[in-house]
Amino acid sequence: MTLKRNRKHSPKLKARVALDALRERETLPQLASKHQIHTSQVSKWKKIVLDGLPGLFETSGSGRDDGKEALIEQLYQQIGQLQVELQWLKKNAATIGADVRRGWVQPHSQMSLRRQCALVGVNRSTLYVEPRGESAENLKLMRLLDEQYTSEPSWGTRRMVWWLNSEKDCHVNRKRVQRLMRLMGIEAVYAKPKLSARHAEHRVYPYLLRGVPIVRPNQVWSTDITYVPMQRAHRVHHPVRHLFGQELNDLIHGRAIKPLAGKVHRERWRRDTNVVAATVEDLA
Repeated sequence: MTLKRNRKHSPKLKARVALDALRERETLPQLASKHQIHTSQVSKWKKIVLDGLPGLFETSGSGRDDGKEALIEQLYQQIGQLQVELQWLKKNAATIGADVRRGWVQPHSQMSLRRQCALVGVNRSTLYVEPRGESAENLKLMRLLDEQYTSEPSWGTRRMVWWLNSEKDCHVNRKRVQRLMRLMGIEAVYAKPKLSARHAEHRVYPYLLRGVPIVRPNQVWSTDITYVPMQRAHRVHHPVRHLFGQELNDLIHGRAIKPLAGKVHRERWRRDTNVVAATVEDLA
């Protein structure tokens, strides 16, 4: 008898041969010759049936299977909900600054640093390497750009490069000036399209002085804010003007203005009979 190699037997054939072997009406070689299989296959299928028969009587009923399926379904729902919440967290965390998200990483935690960085969306190498900062030459260029932008706010990067190379002998290219101006948050002031078109959601404030005659003191006051660069910091100049004819300049805590390192954090205006005061707090 010639046996074919790599034959695939159906489960029905295996069950029928195993049952015939259990009945012992025919010997194993006779069964193997009858179904054209090897004797070891018949012995193997018979052993599988004998080992699996006790498991058929271990289950107490379908109640246990129903409870297991319900538990599996509940676990899959929880996994899906966690996946949705994780995607939502990553999407909204991307709008927060990298420095803030880097502060969320806790070195001594049960979760690894790699996993924490992946969740908050920051590079793991930024936890160990501190930024070098700008050089003294770049700080000098930024100072010059700030001064020139204050006097000529309509100048762009091309004119700034020409001015630095010709007037200040700095020898810089346009890419460097573009990066520094972008870092400082300044750009050329020029006419852009649709400047007069307001946003549909912006509130329109009425002009309260329209048709109102100014006939007495302390009736109408006006104020403005001006940026003044200093040698080591910045100053905010607040002129307060009495429209009836009296003018108060720099009336801030006994005519003292605090130099600021950036934008004004908060302004409070207090009125006490005939005096208007402005309070400016330093940035943290």
